[in-house]
Amino acid sequence: MNELAKAFSVVGLALVLAGVALLGYLGYTVFLIVDAPEKVGLVKFILSHLGSGNAVFHGHAGRETFELNFSEPARTVVLLFFGVAMFWIMARIAQSIIAAGLALVRNSNATTPQTEK
Repeated sequence: MNELAKAFSVVGLALVLAGVALLGYLGYTVFLIVDAPEKVGLVKFILSHLGSGNAVFHGHAGRETFELNFSEPARTVVLLFFGVAMFWIMARIAQSIIAAGLALVRNSNATTPQTEK
């Protein structure tokens, strides 16, 4: 195996390990959200800002002011949707990192010249 193929193998293995670590972290975070949501900083922040008296949108149209309020269940559904979308995106990023690492390892092993006996 030449030096370049070894380097690609090491980089590919590092990418696979980084992707697995990211998936493990996401899984642990989901477990904490289900088990003890108060231990997750983002969830604690979101829950503290779910009051129904807060305006979602407010602004001015000429001389008139307006504001749009959502009920607490509607805010919870919207924030839950954004949270699930965020975790889905992060899981896809981890999957792409793992796939890139595996491709590097496979291609580095496939391109090494075989010696004939």
